[in-house]
Amino acid sequence: MRSKALLITVALVCLLLTGCGNSITTNEYIDLSGTVSADGKAEKTVDVTVFYKDDYGYIVPVVANIPWSEGIAKAVIRKMMSSPELQRELVIMGLESLMPSDAVLNGIDISNGLAKIDFKSDKLTFDNKQDEELFVKGVVLALTAFPTVDTVQFMFNGHVIDTLPKGTPVGSALKATDVNARGEELGEAVTVYYHGKSNTNFDYCVPVTVYMNAPTCQKAIDYMLTKDFPQLTTGIPQGTKLLEIEQIGDTVCLFFSEEFRALAETPEVEAEVIRGLSLVCGGFYKFSDMKIYAGSGEYLPQNGIEVSVNANVM
Repeated sequence: MRSKALLITVALVCLLLTGCGNSITTNEYIDLSGTVSADGKAEKTVDVTVFYKDDYGYIVPVVANIPWSEGIAKAVIRKMMSSPELQRELVIMGLESLMPSDAVLNGIDISNGLAKIDFKSDKLTFDNKQDEELFVKGVVLALTAFPTVDTVQFMFNGHVIDTLPKGTPVGSALKATDVNARGEELGEAVTVYYHGKSNTNFDYCVPVTVYMNAPTCQKAIDYMLTKDFPQLTTGIPQGTKLLEIEQIGDTVCLFFSEEFRALAETPEVEAEVIRGLSLVCGGFYKFSDMKIYAGSGEYLPQNGIEVSVNANVM
């Protein structure tokens, strides 16, 4: 699932975005979700998808509710920048900013599908190439989540450079890449969902892009049942098999083998398993309810089944 699918569009807002170095302004129409106003007095807010990283090198999308502003694209990037306020929010989840603590954003200009983002070059250094690459990927994912942005051009002190110090290419406009892509790009991209646990014992959801021919929801869940990644798990009991998937009206029904019932023995991960399954199904079906069967009868989770549309919410 591409990053644009993570930003749910419900309102059309005409936005005036401040340009790089505050010297250019661009009129853009940007669709945003979650814009609210109560009695004309409460602060307007908007739900946006921002990106952080975990201790294992995975990019983690998080839906955050931030104050609405005319420079909303800049506000999104600032929500991803390391600050004392952000650190207080992320410490609970055990996640980290993609940017160094002293990173400085000069400005953003959006025009004709291209977002130009300008940083101070002397304030943007990384310990290793992986962190440098995660920074570039996360910023591109965040900005291309806006329907008016197709590509992102990085600039540093107003200039375009070929590569960052660790070798990451930034000389040309970049398109969003698949989130946490694994395996060879043979076939179509499919997003499956795993769970990580931070050093603060907090569970979070990680989208992983894999590739398969003629993908179906059955194939995607079968993949999750047989493939693990370092530091990630589905939480589904070992030996479980997916027998069938059927959609009846607005309800998706998943039929698992009897082994799935062992999930009841670990109620602390039950909700995470349900969330991962509903997110995967959301990539193939439109539905508002989900039922799970194991063996000869329905499986009823301790806290019911909540259909999730977001991997993580701040």
